[in-house]
Amino acid sequence: MPIVLGNGTISGLNVGGLPNDSVVSSDIQTSAKRVLFDMSQEISLVTGIRDSGTTYTRSYDLSSKGFTTYSDTIGVMIKRYYQHNGGSNHGYFSADLYQSGNSNQAVSDDNSHYDWYYNTDEDVFIVPWNPAGNDTIVIACNASHNTSSSNYYDYSVVGQIRAARK
Repeated sequence: MPIVLGNGTISGLNVGGLPNDSVVSSDIQTSAKRVLFDMSQEISLVTGIRDSGTTYTRSYDLSSKGFTTYSDTIGVMIKRYYQHNGGSNHGYFSADLYQSGNSNQAVSDDNSHYDWYYNTDEDVFIVPWNPAGNDTIVIACNASHNTSSSNYYDYSVVGQIRAARK
């Protein structure tokens, strides 16, 4: 499962243990020389997205769902899961993920499947996080197309990146 980060590069971070091809890109900027990937909990944000032909923006307060960010949190890890249930049908979903108030640091999720015959897919997106900001994640759907009510998308928060300082 690749870890998809925002646009740009990681500056001065030691992200040991991640395969080179699993880190796509990032715009997380920090003075920390090391980071801690805290994946101690998975909390559902939204399940059963079956939209077709709709666009919208929805906000989810992480603290009200039991997820705690900290003063050293620099990224929140969001997982998208897709279930394709059928043969010759379509399932497309495009969304921007970002901390409320930080839409200029949105991470794009563009997922599409056709004729995929009963499979699943998931990716983890690291959303840049301002610890001085709020605890609200935004999922802004830009496009959707789904030709089977059996296909669906889920989003959950699966962890965070914390700046580790000596």
